[in-house]
Amino acid sequence: MFIKEKMVAIYVPERLIPSICSFKGDILLSINQLTVEGGFSLKKGEFVTSVDQYERMRTMVGLRDEI
Repeated sequence: MFIKEKMVAIYVPERLIPSICSFKGDILLSINQLTVEGGFSLKKGEFVTSVDQYERMRTMVGLRDEI
């Protein structure tokens, strides 16, 4: 099989995500020049966003500014 798209392998230390070899789900990684410097797995129902985006979403749906 010939793949035109460039690909890289990123090694994730198991200390960050225990049992990563059998893990199924979403993870968040902090990467610096293809070196994983930190990360964790997200639990079911968790998501990642910025505070600005979160506050904007609350305003759009009519929720108060209190977090």
